[in-house]
Amino acid sequence: MSEKWIDVSAHNDVINWPKVRASGIAGAIIRAGYGNSISQQDKQFTANISGAVKAGLRVAIYYFSYADSVQDALKEWTVCKQIIGPYKAHILFVAEDYEYDSYNYYRKIHGAAPSNTLINQMVNAFLGAAKSDGYTGVLYTNNDYRRNIFSAATLAAWDVWLADYTGGPDASCAIQQTGSTGHVDGIGGNVDMDTVIKAYASAPQAAPQPAQTAKLAAVSSAAAYTVRAGDTLSSIAARHGTTYQQLAKINGIANPNLIHVGQVIRLAGSAPATAAKTVSGTSTYTVRSGDTLSGIATKYHTTYQELARINGISNPNLIHVGQVLKTSGGAAPAASAAQYYTVARGDTLSGIAQKHGTSIAQLCRLNPAIKNPSLIYAGQKIRIK
Repeated sequence: MSEKWIDVSAHNDVINWPKVRASGIAGAIIRAGYGNSISQQDKQFTANISGAVKAGLRVAIYYFSYADSVQDALKEWTVCKQIIGPYKAHILFVAEDYEYDSYNYYRKIHGAAPSNTLINQMVNAFLGAAKSDGYTGVLYTNNDYRRNIFSAATLAAWDVWLADYTGGPDASCAIQQTGSTGHVDGIGGNVDMDTVIKAYASAPQAAPQPAQTAKLAAVSSAAAYTVRAGDTLSSIAARHGTTYQQLAKINGIANPNLIHVGQVIRLAGSAPATAAKTVSGTSTYTVRSGDTLSGIATKYHTTYQELARINGISNPNLIHVGQVLKTSGGAAPAASAAQYYTVARGDTLSGIAQKHGTSIAQLCRLNPAIKNPSLIYAGQKIRIK
């Protein structure tokens, strides 16, 4: 089921977010800033994201790129992460916006146009770093760049936010920007309109275990709310005059982004008692395609930090299909030996990162000899884990 969203920036001036919500808008993609300096934070970002969250809208981020190298793209992510970090629990995804002004800026300062290869490397570096830091990455593009600039690998690697004002989208996408001349109560002048096609709702959780079922049964007389499609913990909190942190605390919710339809949320009362663990031996889990350490932690009612500790995992973003993880018990022995990959002709660092489920930023950290991520050569040995 699609949702009606908007995307906004300081260009939209001061926004009356309660009026926006009352007009039927479900969410907003908010510009955090542009460029590689904290001074380039969008002037209305703090007011926009706090106002939207308080009004009960779901929120996401976009960041406009002026990067002229992979290293510069990584700097832009560092700035973006600093800006949006305090609101991470509310943010459903982060979009990289590289388009005509980005291209023209490069041409102005370098006297030549950026290559398609470099553009793809830069957007993959930014979004790869965002993914490594726990955010869902989205690529903003239009049909021109979709056909002529971005590679099939890049388009396949990320959810696509497609600017297409011709009706239905010309290509499969997660989000469609449907126009730039929309009118919404609470916003003066035109505003960009979007249709969010993909369900960026809370991730589904595993079926309740016996201890969890008992905990739900103990809700008793405390006021409660049953989660419906489209709800977020922050929107439920805003509706009931509390905070998402308080709801997370009294419901024992480790990750405020993970609630599911049908879940019963206590609105008042004290934090639930921690259920006693009765562990016979050591439980294990074999990693499957699509798993993340945080997702596995949710299934087993623990934290990704604890799973990393007992399995000797130094980077929680790097797990692989077939890996056997302890879900309870003592710390694991020393981590296994490093793994390497030999660069083949035609390889790029972004392509190697995608192939091995990591990011350009992580590969650069593991291989300090790589000073320029755009310069690798056939036969070069790269550490991947």
